[in-house]
Amino acid sequence: RGGEESKLINDAIDYFILNGGGTVLKGGVVVFSSGNSYNEVVNYPNNIPSVISVTATDYDGTRPSYATVNTHVDIAAPRGNSNNYSGQANMVLLDRNNGYTYSVGTSYAAPLVSGVAALGVSHAMGRLTNFELRRILLSSAKNIDAANPTLISKMGSGLVDAYQFLKDIESYSGTVIGGDTAIDLQVSQTCSSVTFNWINKTHIDTVIILKSDSLVFGNPDFYNRPGDLISGGGITVYNSVLGSPSHNSFSEDLAANKKHYFS
Repeated sequence: RGGEESKLINDAIDYFILNGGGTVLKGGVVVFSSGNSYNEVVNYPNNIPSVISVTATDYDGTRPSYATVNTHVDIAAPRGNSNNYSGQANMVLLDRNNGYTYSVGTSYAAPLVSGVAALGVSHAMGRLTNFELRRILLSSAKNIDAANPTLISKMGSGLVDAYQFLKDIESYSGTVIGGDTAIDLQVSQTCSSVTFNWINKTHIDTVIILKSDSLVFGNPDFYNRPGDLISGGGITVYNSVLGSPSHNSFSEDLAANKKHYFS
C-alpha cells in the first residue's frame, strides 16, 4: 500500500483479476488497506477501481484516529483504536507464537474483508464471477453513515457483514443491476467528442461502455478490455473492472461524418 504507481503492479492486478479464482471463482478479487495516515489521501493502488479498498472502524462503527478515508474506499472492517486492551476499544489477535496480542490498523481490517470474501467463495463454489462476489460483498455491508455523519461516501458501502453476505449469496439470482437504477448518468457532446459523467448510487463502481456504428450491441463480459470486439455487436471503450483511469467519467473522440452509438 502506498508509494509510486507501478506498471508491473498494475499489470499483476489486472492479470489476477482476469485469471485468478481457479475453479471456484471466475476471476480474482484484489483487496488493499486504505492506509493509517488519518487523512483523505488516496494511496496507490487504492486508486484503481477494480481494487477493493478497505478502511477500519472502531468497535462502535466510527472512524478510528488513524484510518485513511476517501471516496475511493469501498468497505470498512473493525480494527480497534488502541494498542493496549481498554475495554471495548480493541480486538484480540493470535500472534505468530500462538499467543494473544492487541493491535490496530487498516492492515488488519483488510484481511477481515479478504476472509469474508473467501467465505463467500467457499459458500458458492464456482457459481459466481469475481464481479458478482464483489457486488454482493459491498451491497451487503451494514450502513454506518449515522456513526460517521461527516464522512458520508468516504467509508465505502459500510461495515462488512459476513452473515448478510452469505444470505445474499444464497438468494442471488444472477441479475445485474441495470444502469438506470445503479448510476446517475449525464452525457455531453461537441462536434468531435462525447463525454460521459456518472455518479454511482450503489457504490458498485462497475461501468462498461460499448460503442457501435449501429444500434446493435452484444452482451459484454466483465473481462473485456477497451478495444475488444463484442460478439453480437459493438466494441468495448471503457471498463472500470479492469482499472480504467477515471472513476466516474469517460471521453471518446468521434470521427467526422459518421454516426456513433453507445451503450
